[in-house]
Amino acid sequence: MSRRIPYAAAPCLEMSLTVQLLIACVCFSLILFGFIWLTRKREAAMQQTIGTQKNDLQLALRGTGEAIWTWRLDTQEITQVGFEPLVEGQFPAVINAIEFIQVFIHPEDAPDFHEAINGHLQGESASFDVTYRLRHYSQGWIWINSRGRVVEYDINNNPLRIAGASKNVNATREFESESRIALEVVKSMNEAVAVLDLNFHFVSINPAFSRITGYTGQEIRGKSRTIMNSDQHDRMLYAEIQKCIVETGHWSGEIWQKRKDQGEFLSFIAVSEVLDGNAHRSHFVAVVSDITDRKRIEQELIHLANYDSLTGLPSRPLLIEKLSKAIIHARRNQNRVAILFLDLDNFKNINDSLGHTAGDRLLVVVAQRLLAATREFGLVARLSGDEFVILLESAHSDAQISACAMRVLAPFNNPVMLSDNQTANLTGSIGVSIFPDHAQTPTDLLKYADIAMYQAKTEGRNTVQYFNEEMDAKSRHRAQLLGALKMALIRDEFELNFQPRMRLESNQIVSVEALLRWNSREMGRVGPDIFIPLAEESGQIIEIGEWVLDDALRTLSEWHTLGLNHISMSVNVSALQLLRSNLSQQIDTLIRKYRIPEYCVELEITESMILSQNAAPLANLWALKDLGITLSLDDFGTGYSSLSYLKQLPIDTLKIDKSFVREIGPNANDNTLVQTIIALGHSLGMTMIAEGVESLEHLDTLNQFGCDEIQGYWLAKPMPAAECLTFIIEHEKLSRRDGMLDCDANAI
Repeated sequence: MSRRIPYAAAPCLEMSLTVQLLIACVCFSLILFGFIWLTRKREAAMQQTIGTQKNDLQLALRGTGEAIWTWRLDTQEITQVGFEPLVEGQFPAVINAIEFIQVFIHPEDAPDFHEAINGHLQGESASFDVTYRLRHYSQGWIWINSRGRVVEYDINNNPLRIAGASKNVNATREFESESRIALEVVKSMNEAVAVLDLNFHFVSINPAFSRITGYTGQEIRGKSRTIMNSDQHDRMLYAEIQKCIVETGHWSGEIWQKRKDQGEFLSFIAVSEVLDGNAHRSHFVAVVSDITDRKRIEQELIHLANYDSLTGLPSRPLLIEKLSKAIIHARRNQNRVAILFLDLDNFKNINDSLGHTAGDRLLVVVAQRLLAATREFGLVARLSGDEFVILLESAHSDAQISACAMRVLAPFNNPVMLSDNQTANLTGSIGVSIFPDHAQTPTDLLKYADIAMYQAKTEGRNTVQYFNEEMDAKSRHRAQLLGALKMALIRDEFELNFQPRMRLESNQIVSVEALLRWNSREMGRVGPDIFIPLAEESGQIIEIGEWVLDDALRTLSEWHTLGLNHISMSVNVSALQLLRSNLSQQIDTLIRKYRIPEYCVELEITESMILSQNAAPLANLWALKDLGITLSLDDFGTGYSSLSYLKQLPIDTLKIDKSFVREIGPNANDNTLVQTIIALGHSLGMTMIAEGVESLEHLDTLNQFGCDEIQGYWLAKPMPAAECLTFIIEHEKLSRRDGMLDCDANAI
């Protein structure tokens, strides 16, 4: 029999089940909440991790300079990471491909971009690689290299997604461009360039190297540099050079080299090391210049400067050098030095009556006789014309000097045979000055010997006279001149005359030379050959020179205002001006004041400037050159003009002295000299001007020699400013008329 549960107990049982159910629901809710909390926590951690990874990725991309991207071909959406650093600005994380190409890629590069992408999609390449210009936020356009490939296909095996990376290659592109330019420069250089490895074997050469040496690149590549060693140098020299290069990384100097045909040439070589990206030496580069012809020309110029072309005797520069050394030696040893200044008597008459050719022949014979007579005791030099100087370096007594002087005069007792039926009888007058008795410097010794020589001529010629104070009437006259010279500027006694200069090619007046003239109240007209040396010696040349420059450039400015803008102004300056004054600053001020182009101002350098070895004049010359001023060497070829310093000076123009021009003409001996001077000057890139052109014969001869410009009485004498202006204007009119006539004649 079953047990019945009382009715009253049923509600209790039902209540218990409800509670249990409620507890279960609560537990489930708690479990569900805990699950959701854990899930959200995991998601947050994951998002943080993703954010960190994305940031790390961006940092990594920034470090490599690259950006990564994907391109969905179905939606044409490009998703990128890292483009902002490339373009230095905000760049869309997602951008339409068409917009990207149209807006950000340079129009000239878009076809190449399309071609690279399409070629890859069509299976023509395993990947694509394209370089193009991308719009930059501040720099305009920069060069970008993008590379990538298809990474996803649809069910039909059609490309669906492309992934790749992009990088800024602007610097690389510029470097490649610069490298190409540098390579073209090396190829076009006149100097030979060779690259050698660390064992001094040839790696590569430029075309100039082949032209100079005869070796092709294929012939010399891999060969040792020793194949070009000259027999004129000892092997030890090359070993020392190589050692210097290895130790220091560079070497430069002059050295003989051997060509492929075994001929040799003098070269200037500059060798420098080449460093790789790690600052390690990788190669050597040698730049080779063939200086054989230049050295030959330099030697010819030096010889022309120091030796008389007619007689072969030393000229004034070499004499001055020897005399200076002799004085130093004599001062140290308490000895004496004597100068014998010889001038031929009545040589001008002989020259005029027998002709210049005979006169030149006579001078050659005189030089030979003087050499024979003085071989044991002195140096013989020719100053100019018929003036000779004998230097006695050890003049112990007056008796010894007199004996030497008589030996110098002795050969003149015999007539000179000029031809089979032509002889000449001549004598000489000698003036003597002695260091330290009469003077302390070479210039004064020559001057006093010259004064004594003129006294010998006054005494009847063919004799010897020693310098003394009594014969120095010129000294008193000089003091009088100096006193008047000090007042000349104050009294407004100076004036400028102007002598035109004509270019032969166009027959046009292109320049005028400002020439200083002095009309003294006390002394009358004083020649510039007298007062200018006095001004230089007294230092007054500084103040006078400033006045000359100001007045000359003021005049030029007035002429330019009248339309003569092609006219330049040439002004003589002395070494003292260059040494003591800031000449470049002064001229710069005058140019600005009168509004004159720099190239219309030309300065002519005096002889003393060439002899000076002081650094200050040279520095001032370079300052003038930097200013744009034209520099001219005056009286080229005369005694004081030193070509040994020519290459050190920024000279633009050489003026051939009138003493050479005077003697040129058909079959004249001076023709060769003048022609050589013009050729040498042109070889140095200088404009050649002939002074002292006095005849049509001179003009025609200079035209044949290729002289650039002329100056002289054939064209025009020095004139006051107004007269010179009128001459230039009339010459312009005449030239234009003649030009029109020539044109008409040609037309006919």
